[in-house]
Amino acid sequence: MTTAPVGISGGAVARLLTRVKDHFQDHEASSRDVVADIIKPLTHVESCSFIDILNSTPCETDCEKEKCATGKANVFVSHAWNASATLLLEALVAFAEAASHEDPVYFWLDICCYNQHELDHCGGAMPSDWWNQVLPTLIRDCGKVLVIATPIFSPEVCRRAWCLLEAAVVLHTFLVVASVNHTGQTRQMWLARCVCR
Repeated sequence: MTTAPVGISGGAVARLLTRVKDHFQDHEASSRDVVADIIKPLTHVESCSFIDILNSTPCETDCEKEKCATGKANVFVSHAWNASATLLLEALVAFAEAASHEDPVYFWLDICCYNQHELDHCGGAMPSDWWNQVLPTLIRDCGKVLVIATPIFSPEVCRRAWCLLEAAVVLHTFLVVASVNHTGQTRQMWLARCVCR
């Protein structure tokens, strides 16, 4: 039996965005920069994921759960690591705010949810069994995929092999796929259902 993937809330993403803006000030940082300068230093002592740090203080009551930094991931985020981290995080905050009338949104965002220290042991890339076994289950368990399409006229996700692989996995899963641009405008793109096995 596998455990449900843990995601980061829109509120926790907003707090991370503030930290990113404070740290980088006028410099346009990529997700790679955020991992190197913020995520890995914060998680170095425990050698864990950022979500593990956030998850170390569980919510006690249902009232607190709406304010929780973590919860069952229900939106998988596909984004390019070399694109703007500020635009990525702003898009996630906007998406979470737009969905606030529904169930709380918890993003499976690789820079926060995957232990970045493990990548140091794999030459900086996800192991092949992760792509073949873990990723399809993770995307299916999340139920939705959010594609961060920045910059708007030439989205990086369309040129990144990992993002294209994520898109291929989506085609084999029953999912609602949405795209968010830099202004936070969300567009439902397609509902894909393929019968597998």
